[in-house]
Amino acid sequence: MKPFVFVLAAIVAVEALTFRMKMQKNDNSNHRVNVWNPSMVSLTNSVHDSGGVVIHNIRRTQYFGEIALGTPEQKFNVSFETGTSNLWIPNRKFENHNFYNHNKSSSYMANGEEIEIRGNGGIVYGFLSQDTLSVGGISIHDQVFAEINHIGMPYKVKSYDGVFGLGFDANAVGHVETPFHRMLASLDKPIFSFYLGNKYTGELTFGILDPKHYKGAINYVDVSSPSQWQIPLDFVKAGDNVIASKTKAIVDTGMAFIVGPKEDVKKLADSVGAKPIYFGGYTIDCNSPGPDITWGIGGKTFILQKEDYTLQGTNLCFFTFIDSDGPWILGDTFISKYYTIFDVSSNNKPRIGFAQLA
Repeated sequence: MKPFVFVLAAIVAVEALTFRMKMQKNDNSNHRVNVWNPSMVSLTNSVHDSGGVVIHNIRRTQYFGEIALGTPEQKFNVSFETGTSNLWIPNRKFENHNFYNHNKSSSYMANGEEIEIRGNGGIVYGFLSQDTLSVGGISIHDQVFAEINHIGMPYKVKSYDGVFGLGFDANAVGHVETPFHRMLASLDKPIFSFYLGNKYTGELTFGILDPKHYKGAINYVDVSSPSQWQIPLDFVKAGDNVIASKTKAIVDTGMAFIVGPKEDVKKLADSVGAKPIYFGGYTIDCNSPGPDITWGIGGKTFILQKEDYTLQGTNLCFFTFIDSDGPWILGDTFISKYYTIFDVSSNNKPRIGFAQLA
């Protein structure tokens, strides 16, 4: 699919140009990202106390947190993605990534159904298995997930090991019941929420809101698709220029940037002074002022300022929008600016809420 290929290529290219990751290895080949700052300790303790997951942020292009599979636990860093619905982990060595070994787990149960899963980093291939999953202090027994034995280069160079899908069951490959669906009975509320606003670390919580991370009212909008976290988009503006109106957008925590229809993003790029490079990506002047980009959602306005849509590279800056032949996708460029809540059953109608960061 052309849109998928070009968006993927653009993101990988920008990641490659902006930074090169350094990994730490310990004796059992686990890897952790060498990123630390004083605020990380207090946030980590806070998240653990609330039963959440610490989300690590690598240069605003990758966000991931830790889960565990098996008995005893085998730990992995995963990208938590609302645009996909499967949990998958590699079962053999790929670059520096951790991998799952079902022979070392006493709670493993075989399944064996072969599957392929398409995601933001390409297509992966493997088979289904079952084991105990631990995430954010919650244990889920006999969770079906995919053991992956073939991944493409985009995933090989990522800083995380696998993907934790937070999309709807209807989109799960292999008709798998998603981990979030299975944990619903144990949660106070049928929600999960993301705080990605810290420069280094963020937070994912299940079943609760964390009042430390937002202020004021939560503005909710009903989901417009039965199978995706998609919402109506009233308009998109750059300054006073209307770029798009009366359309829709998918909210995807697994997409680093914002993706939009080709002509709309070109108009937006012209309005902010961004220049095309390749694969739908754009550079932007690091120092010149730029207009606010305003989003109309659910009758409210949400604003991205120049610093929000600019990514600092080594020698130049990147505009964190990518054009494609597909719909609008509000990725982490947008989600990192607002506390974002995904609610699966408000009067049997899923909805997404946005609130100002505290």
